[in-house]
Amino acid sequence: MGDILLVGDLNARTGSEKDYIDGDSTSHVPLFDENYDVDCFTEERVSKDLITDSRGKNLLEFCIGNQLRILNGRMCGDSTGKFTCFKPNGCSVVDYALVSQSLLQQILYFNVSDFKANFSDCHCKITFKILASFQLEKNKSHMKDFPLRYKWDTESIQNFQESFTHPVIQNELKYFLNNKIILDKKNVNDATYSIHSIYEKVCKVSLKKKKKRVKTCNHKKWFDQDLKSLKKHVNDKAILMSKFPKDPIVRGSFFKLNKQFAKLRRKKKREFRENILDRLSNLESENPKDYWNLVNQLRLENNSETKNNIDGDIWYKYFSDLSSIPENEHIKSR
Repeated sequence: MGDILLVGDLNARTGSEKDYIDGDSTSHVPLFDENYDVDCFTEERVSKDLITDSRGKNLLEFCIGNQLRILNGRMCGDSTGKFTCFKPNGCSVVDYALVSQSLLQQILYFNVSDFKANFSDCHCKITFKILASFQLEKNKSHMKDFPLRYKWDTESIQNFQESFTHPVIQNELKYFLNNKIILDKKNVNDATYSIHSIYEKVCKVSLKKKKKRVKTCNHKKWFDQDLKSLKKHVNDKAILMSKFPKDPIVRGSFFKLNKQFAKLRRKKKREFRENILDRLSNLESENPKDYWNLVNQLRLENNSETKNNIDGDIWYKYFSDLSSIPENEHIKSR
């Protein structure tokens, strides 16, 4: 089995219990397995969470059996074993990073960030840095193979046609027309690339390029200034609770304010929807034009929220494979 790196919310509380066999040796027990690895690890860890539950005991047994070490409360950046989870009934350490003992020397630091209400409902972000040596593969990206987008207007037709009279374009067209194309996969692909290159040069000379759209972050219209201000106060209280997790006044004020924020957010969203429905019902009979303008506006907002997370190279590979033929087949001439 290779090296292991396990990170996440494990829903287990381990306190400061050992994740290794203390004083392990082979001198006092008869072992017939010569490959037994003695657990020589002795570096203890600390934790602000003093409770160990049943799931925590299972996690510790798992670590001991596989020689995994918990980074929380052991590495530079988290020498005190900070809490990772904040709930109304208390704080705990349930988010861990476990690594194989062989990787422990390559961990540069481990850190538990301050609690932020807009990041998670109750969990803190954990980060670590590992020393690694690797070489990036220089994969050819096919994104440059996609043609640019150009504007087409009333003047484009004449400009496009006149560009074909350019001497350079004329020479390339003559070479393409006089060159005999063998009907196999390689030569057809080369011919396709040549004619595409000619059209691309013509477009660059005669047409205007379309500007790339800059993606903007669309905030919800119902998320007004009152919610923004209250959200800032909630985040400030969350940071304060990270520094004083045991203070009942700080904890109580945060969860009270966070509850108010959630209640106000639901109210604003509900009022916004009711207002839209009232406007639609009134405009349908009084002003149909404004009615359909409002409907189209809502459709555009819904469509803008959908994101395409598929990488361009994946699209390219999919359609290339879709239109390709096996290597041993050739295009038959009629």
